[in-house]
Amino acid sequence: MNSTYGNTPLPKRYLATLLLVLSLVGSACHSKDDSISAPVALPASLIGTWQVAEVHADQGNAHWSGTKEDKYNIYKFLGRVFVLTPQHLTTNAPRDKRCDTPKIIVHHTTAGRVVETSIASRPLAMARPTPKDFQLPLSDDAPVEVLSLICKDGPYVGNLGGGLNPNVGIDGAWIIVLNKEQIALRWNDETILVLNRLAENTKPVASFNCAKASSTVEKTICASVPLAAYDQSVAQTYALALEYFKTKNYAAAKVAGFKESQRLWRTQRNTCDADKMCLEKFMGDRIVEINYQVASYANNNQ
Repeated sequence: MNSTYGNTPLPKRYLATLLLVLSLVGSACHSKDDSISAPVALPASLIGTWQVAEVHADQGNAHWSGTKEDKYNIYKFLGRVFVLTPQHLTTNAPRDKRCDTPKIIVHHTTAGRVVETSIASRPLAMARPTPKDFQLPLSDDAPVEVLSLICKDGPYVGNLGGGLNPNVGIDGAWIIVLNKEQIALRWNDETILVLNRLAENTKPVASFNCAKASSTVEKTICASVPLAAYDQSVAQTYALALEYFKTKNYAAAKVAGFKESQRLWRTQRNTCDADKMCLEKFMGDRIVEINYQVASYANNNQ
């Protein structure tokens, strides 16, 4: 269908601007919370260690619906650990690492409203995302308490929601408590992470059999839940990318080169020995590198 103003077709650049304005106006109409609290300390129910079990992206957006290569990017979040204490919030997830003196602001609103007005997964679309699009077990009109995370220097991950009106929605990362053992966290790359509470006696599970760990690196990974999870993320990212290259008729020599790059990376990683920060950096960098290779190949072969 052609969009026109009177009898004159609208240029595409004006149409895009119009769609953005209309989407933001629509969001603004639903942005008012029923009530907002003053900043308060983290509740005891949030104190502890949480691990990313699921990564939910906007399934109503073709960019994330599984038809694009961006789906390979989510493995960088799986298994990441968030530690919440009254003094600090720390994580080994990409981007923001630490939040000092964390507090929360409680927003009483609905699940549909907070997703619609906070997440910029499709800023130019007339239809805004819903909880269902992010696989949340909440109806649009379900009343929720949204916990906005505030650090001593402002909202935690305050650059979220790029492209949306800064006066619409909730700034930065927020949490919805799904149950006493599970929370949903609004995070980078227009995703919602589902985190499970980690028990103190949780055993690390790596991509290899920890019972057969022999090298210093393997033993170090198998002694740490965060490192073991990172190791799994690297293995999953590599396996998914290898499958992708094969299905896209990637030249056999290039597939062999990709396999060799993984072997060389593992050799370099092993120079970290028992240095946990070194291992974490190597594994994080490897996930980014693999994702870059997939994205580059996709862009060059569309």
